[in-house]
Amino acid sequence: MNGYQNDFSLNNNGYPYGIVPPTRYNTFATLSLIAGILSIVFMCCCTYLGVLLGVPAIVFACLDRTKNGTMGGLAIAGLVCGIVGAVLSIALIVFALVIEANGGTEAYLQRLEEMLESMEENYPS
Repeated sequence: MNGYQNDFSLNNNGYPYGIVPPTRYNTFATLSLIAGILSIVFMCCCTYLGVLLGVPAIVFACLDRTKNGTMGGLAIAGLVCGIVGAVLSIALIVFALVIEANGGTEAYLQRLEEMLESMEENYPS
């Protein structure tokens, strides 16, 4: 023996205290979050892109869960953003199709104006 004590205390990851274990990058979780945020952003201007980006966000979050066994915070955030973006995009598409099926925007606005006028007549302020 050389007189020095070689007693290293190890943390839960098997590394000596003071040494930070290497960072694991969750690629699927990051892709899920990026696609989910972009689906919400594009839902407003390009409705179809909201659906086209929301579905991959959901898929990437599920792939992250199958790869790691659990779903981390990034994957959950990507999953929620993807679901919100996809559902709201589909709702906007359905709303636009219903408006077009009932005569278009002009007819919708005219019916709305007539309804407001009849409410003013029936319920004066």
